[in-house]
Amino acid sequence: MKTQNTPTAKQFQDLTTKYLDTLKQDPNDKTQSLLEIEITGGYFELAIRAKSIIAVCQSALMSQDFKSEYHTHLDLTNVLELANQMIPLNEAEYLDQMRALASNEDYKD
Repeated sequence: MKTQNTPTAKQFQDLTTKYLDTLKQDPNDKTQSLLEIEITGGYFELAIRAKSIIAVCQSALMSQDFKSEYHTHLDLTNVLELANQMIPLNEAEYLDQMRALASNEDYKD
């Protein structure tokens, strides 16, 4: 028979520290969060990625009406890479761990 242990505040804190790392709290405004994205080429690379996002969105809008494309494969790659960086995998694992704790299941430390 499985004993029912109530999760401790320490367990919740440990999981929070371990997994919640995609969004950082804005030090100037506690109601806002910041997303850090790694850009290796500096401001020019950031500008190219922003341009790629705009080009892909324009292409999607224009292709509906005119069956044309304004984006390159590099634009698509940049948009998908940015989107991939925004997926909060650690937070998803955290939520699974929290669910296990809340339902008194075993969790992985």
